[in-house]
Amino acid sequence: MTGELPIAFARPWLLLLLVLVPLAGGLLVWLGVWRRGVSRRLTGSGGTARSNGTARVLKGGMLLTGLSLIVIALARPQIGTRSILLPREGTDVVIALDVSASMLATDIAPTRLEHAKQIINGLLSGLQGDRLGLVVFAGNAILRFPLTTDLDAARELVNATAVREGGLRPGTGIGDALKVAAAAFKEDAARSRLIVLISDGEDTIGDPLDAARGPREKGIAVYGVGLGTEEGSQLPVPDPRTGRVQNRTDPQTGQPAVSRANESVMRQIAQAGQGRFFNGNAEDAVGELASEIASLERTKFASQEGTLPVERYQWFLAAGVVLIVLEMLIPERRRRARTGVRGPAVERKRAA
Repeated sequence: MTGELPIAFARPWLLLLLVLVPLAGGLLVWLGVWRRGVSRRLTGSGGTARSNGTARVLKGGMLLTGLSLIVIALARPQIGTRSILLPREGTDVVIALDVSASMLATDIAPTRLEHAKQIINGLLSGLQGDRLGLVVFAGNAILRFPLTTDLDAARELVNATAVREGGLRPGTGIGDALKVAAAAFKEDAARSRLIVLISDGEDTIGDPLDAARGPREKGIAVYGVGLGTEEGSQLPVPDPRTGRVQNRTDPQTGQPAVSRANESVMRQIAQAGQGRFFNGNAEDAVGELASEIASLERTKFASQEGTLPVERYQWFLAAGVVLIVLEMLIPERRRRARTGVRGPAVERKRAA
């Protein structure tokens, strides 16, 4: 693929050790100079051997190259990929997220909607092989994305969700949300199917308890995650003309509007849907919900094709070891004839 490097490394930080190779080269040069100086002082001009400059350079180059190749091998170079089949099992989860205006309340920091996104992101981090879909709703509901295992793309779409997006009508139509969510399950649905309803339960349209029975009849459990407090808070909304944020006013009383969560409705919906209720305000809400989903019966889906990088460290390691072994076998010094010193036997022979 254009722009991709032909080689990658599983432990690229180990390549930093390569900066030590030039230092090792400098050390070898210093040792060579030091050894020649010591040799001259000990043997003078009549030594029995002299250093082979070409061999010394060759040996140093082979040693440094071998060490470099071993460092590269330690970093585990990867060249190319191979295809594998990845078995997958899990459950199907469709989240129905309330994006009505009441989700702008700040009784749960920073807002109920942003806190709901944090819950969903935490849940995405804990899913293992599960498929996830998202329905957003206010007065009516729309499918934001269908069931998918692409959790990175799902996280981006969740984080981009805004209040009353896509021209949704005012209100909290939980019934319509559960209907759209139930229709989002695929034909190859898992044995464990559940809808996770995340809402403050305020200003519901129609009979949400009756709506929860629809998914239940299809074998789909409905779990409720309640957000907000009974004391509630005012609703900050931006002025469309100035952009300034100000609290919403109740048109009937002229007083600041206060949004109060209805936990009782959320509990009843979960009970009617044969699911469980979770207090979304609690710190351990994500962990409890993830544990509940993990405990459900999991379905083995068709294996998916994936790729794994192919490690080639063996090439570099073998080449490095061979170079170091060859370096040890090459002699650095060569013999030369003695000059300037003649023994008595030689003198008698010349005299004769």
